[in-house]
Amino acid sequence: MNNMLTFKVRDQERQGWLGLALIPGGMMFCLPAFFIGGMLSEGLSLGGVALCLAAGFLILFIYGALMGIQSCDTGLPSAVISAEGMGVLGARFVAALLLGVTSVGWFGVQAAACGASFSVMMAGILGISLPAWACTIFWGLVMTFTAMLGFRALSFLSYIMVPVLILTLVYTLYMVISSKDGGLAALLAYRPVSPMPLGAGISVAVGAWAMGACTTGDWCRYAKNRRGLILSLFLGVPVKGTVVFFAGALFRIAAGNADMTALLAYAGLPSMALITLILSAWTTNMMNAYSGSLAVSVLLGIGERRFKRTAVITGLTGTLLGAAGILSLLSGFLSLLSSLVPPIAGVVIGAWLARILRRRRAPKTGAAGFGISIGTGGFTLRPGFHLPGLIAYGLGALTAWRTGGALPFLIPPVNGIIVAIAVYMVLEKLFRRNREKSHE
Repeated sequence: MNNMLTFKVRDQERQGWLGLALIPGGMMFCLPAFFIGGMLSEGLSLGGVALCLAAGFLILFIYGALMGIQSCDTGLPSAVISAEGMGVLGARFVAALLLGVTSVGWFGVQAAACGASFSVMMAGILGISLPAWACTIFWGLVMTFTAMLGFRALSFLSYIMVPVLILTLVYTLYMVISSKDGGLAALLAYRPVSPMPLGAGISVAVGAWAMGACTTGDWCRYAKNRRGLILSLFLGVPVKGTVVFFAGALFRIAAGNADMTALLAYAGLPSMALITLILSAWTTNMMNAYSGSLAVSVLLGIGERRFKRTAVITGLTGTLLGAAGILSLLSGFLSLLSSLVPPIAGVVIGAWLARILRRRRAPKTGAAGFGISIGTGGFTLRPGFHLPGLIAYGLGALTAWRTGGALPFLIPPVNGIIVAIAVYMVLEKLFRRNREKSHE
């Protein structure tokens, strides 16, 4: 359990809201975001796309903030704060395992996509033929190396890369809208071909970053206070997320292609397209590697002092799987795992709400009464497995899976979170009542 405490951020390591806001902004700025925005435009008007994105990212902001606040208070990452609801062993072998495997998988997918695109663009720009697997390994190693440097490297690169990407986005928007071939005229005349329900559009928006919102604690633990955390998260998720995804819709309608790098290359700016490709993949995948490394460290019980070792494990595993092409066969499995991550947030939030209710009803009883109390508000690292949290997670994950497939209903990740919160709070109350009776 003491290894869990090595993840605690010291006060002198805390950062201001502006630098933190660049981190989720960098994660949002990736090529898949533009494709998803373009996909939404096929079934929704521009107003409908904007509404779905704003609503979806507001949902992500809310439960991401509830996760981040606890990490800000305690200085601990997402996998560790789940130890209050699941127990330390539950946090290791359920939350950290799921977060680690999923992050490694998506790291490999992003590295493979970056490598394949880099290979194509190098052939088109310089006439140099490079195998996609070699490009995947190269960029995977670069991303792994920067992830080894930890949060400071992530923050520093975000300061450099995100402003460049924003300027590139603004220029591309101007270029596309001012084009005589479609452009503004196409936007004004646009009507969706196959109408999509608003609920389905919101579900797509939430699903696009459902896992990312669950790992906000990995970087929110560096916030100086809750106010700075909320501000940085709001600017990074609802604001930047809506802008980037909406830009994909605009590109798709006005130019017929949501791929910003393809538009830049077509406009005679291949070098800018190549830089955009690299930076967008780099900023996104650094967070995959960082969160994955933290989760693997928790899983192995080795603490953050050996973070560099787990960063190497995470990066090399994802890179080799991506270069081998295996992950293309497992994309459906990774999507399933991603849908099963949000209920972890439900357990974390449920444990927090249960703690708040206990404090209001019996303010003099202190924290949970067992385990290691840390941070503010009586947060406790429970030893072993905590059954209410594990059951709540299982039912929440089952709900998210079934409502996203055989029994479609509302927003699957959110369904799972709500069920996990409700089940945890009921079971925790029963668990505590039985425990108090056994001590009478």
